[in-house]
Amino acid sequence: MANRDEHTAVGAFVGFLYAAYLCKEKLDNGKILRDQDILRIIFLSFTGSIVGSILPDILEPARHPNHRQSFHSVLAASLIGVFLKNNKSIVQRIFSNLSPVEQEAVYTGLVALGLGYLSHLFLDAQTPKGLKWV
Repeated sequence: MANRDEHTAVGAFVGFLYAAYLCKEKLDNGKILRDQDILRIIFLSFTGSIVGSILPDILEPARHPNHRQSFHSVLAASLIGVFLKNNKSIVQRIFSNLSPVEQEAVYTGLVALGLGYLSHLFLDAQTPKGLKWV
């Protein structure tokens, strides 16, 4: 079973991949990235994915072998997937008072959080206990 250090390491790796993807996507679309843009992307991707990678165990601490309930389930993974798919329009509506750069920062952090959460569930699904459906 993956422990907190393993969840954090995989979450950091997911954050690295997400940051690399975002930078490449922006460059491919002709955007010029300043140093602060790159640092913001890296910081938000790493922070969000690392927090997301330990969030299920914060919500449902591993105090006993059967600690996996609703937040460690296929349903939770599905809801995260739906959230990630619709996240940009949600962020634009909720944070309409923020500038586009600030909205992009919130969006980046939330997607990274969701990806980190999914990495946690993926690791837990590889264990003999697996994940619950609901």
